[in-house]
Amino acid sequence: MATLEEIDSLVSCYCANYRRVDLPQIQRSEIYSLSSDNNKHKDAKLFWPETWPNCNERGVYAIFSDSEVLYIGKASLQDLGYRLSSYFVYSSDRKSAVPKAGHSWSKPPTSIVTWAVPKEMFFEASALEEFLISKLKGQLPDNVVGVTT
Repeated sequence: MATLEEIDSLVSCYCANYRRVDLPQIQRSEIYSLSSDNNKHKDAKLFWPETWPNCNERGVYAIFSDSEVLYIGKASLQDLGYRLSSYFVYSSDRKSAVPKAGHSWSKPPTSIVTWAVPKEMFFEASALEEFLISKLKGQLPDNVVGVTT
């Protein structure tokens, strides 16, 4: 299964091979834990219910279960915060995020990382998402819509 390190490497590869060097950089967020318990995710720097990382930007996000990537998606026509809020709500004890009704995952989501594209290049989110999904084909258990065998 795909890992954060693999995605970071692929984003670097995308930038080196498909972007001009004079363009503003793609900004990666810290790891955002879907739990308010900072002992549950040792590498997280942001915790539920803090504001989503890169919430007012357009870009790509990865949803993880522990260190395994479950899903890669994009927010190109809306902000990342709006898109991520479409997936999660408060748990009954208000200490963590849980999937909204209608969203199911192969494993429980535990964290999120985002990559923001430059504001004036919002359309680049689509290209980056497609690049990542194509390179990680078969390693993203919840990216299944539109996949053919």
